Amino acid sequence: MLLDNSNIFIYPASAVEWPHFAVSLFENWGGALFPIGERQVFGLFFNRPTPQLKHLNAYIQSTGSDVFSQLDTRPWFDLSYARTLRSTLVLGTSASLAYDRRDIGQTASSALSVDWRVGLRLGSPTTGVLDFSLGLLARRLQDDTPPVRNRQTGGDGFNIATRYRWPLQPGLTLLPFASYERDTFALAPKTRSKHSAQLGIGIEMRPTPSVLVIAGVETRMIRDQALSPTQATLEDQALLAPTWVAAGQAQIGSLLFRLALRQENWLTKTQQLQSGQILEQRHFDSMLQTTLGLGIELGPVLLDGLFERDFFRDGPYFIGGSRHGGGIFSQLGITYHFASQRG
Repeated sequence: MLLDNSNIFIYPASAVEWPHFAVSLFENWGGALFPIGERQVFGLFFNRPTPQLKHLNAYIQSTGSDVFSQLDTRPWFDLSYARTLRSTLVLGTSASLAYDRRDIGQTASSALSVDWRVGLRLGSPTTGVLDFSLGLLARRLQDDTPPVRNRQTGGDGFNIATRYRWPLQPGLTLLPFASYERDTFALAPKTRSKHSAQLGIGIEMRPTPSVLVIAGVETRMIRDQALSPTQATLEDQALLAPTWVAAGQAQIGSLLFRLALRQENWLTKTQQLQSGQILEQRHFDSMLQTTLGLGIELGPVLLDGLFERDFFRDGPYFIGGSRHGGGIFSQLGITYHFASQRG
């Protein structure tokens, strides 16, 4: 729903629009997307977390030997490259690698994750832009505890994502988007597969050059299946129906004030095996999240901060004893914009 430099990790071809250097100070990752001439950009990022790795690590820490469950697959690096072939056609590619290994005595455990994508950007901002990406996922798990050599079953998956930027009029863009992902990995003899489908539409408005408004709605279906040769198939499902998003940014001089609201509605179904019988549970949950941010723009340098809620409620640490240390920001990032190639 938002056109900014985070798009490059979903749509590699959009990298030509966002040459920049960025560091997320509180999450300890960063990198640069650097222009090479007028038609190419090359990117290198380190230690960037992803939702796929979070899901993989949750599985690793719940299964296998004591050594295997201590693994924490850490993101290593992201590489990206995009080239403008003509004004209405851009090709891009990206690859990310995450890895961890732990050997204790004769026990050897390791986990490897690779995410490789190719992307296409068609059109121009004045007539409409189609963003498209196709990715391959590879997971390699090993849990060797003599005399058993335990490897993964499956381990390969794919994802596909597309979005259309439809300019309705100057300062008003409609953004329908859709994606699908299939991910498979498990230690033998079990098998697992995860399917995730997403559909949504957003709108980006600039009523004045100093004001940006974002709104949108999204729905998502997630299905996670686990199969064991000695047990029945268990399936968990989650339906996000829907998520509503509204956000705004206003710039006054070098200061950018931001406010966002996100309302989620989740319907989940889980299955558990108890005494040889499958027990099914259903649950509905609704959540409203609000965030307040501040940006400071100094020429090509942008300092972004997400306000800590407890700072406003409890005051600084020496007054209120905030559980997060009393700082004013809970997240902080620095971005340096190179000469923009957007458009």
